[in-house]
Amino acid sequence: MSTPPPTKDTLIEEASRKGAPPDVVKALRGILAEQYANREEVARTRRAPV
Repeated sequence: MSTPPPTKDTLIEEASRKGAPPDVVKALRGILAEQYANREEVARTRRAPV
């Protein structure tokens, strides 16, 4: 069984918990509240490198 993709809130929580820089957390807050299959999809949304 596969793990469901993370939600926006999960991405933000994990980034904060793992010590992501404030600009990364801010960028994550700016993404649409969707589910993403992988970090490349998130990066395409923000037009940021992975």
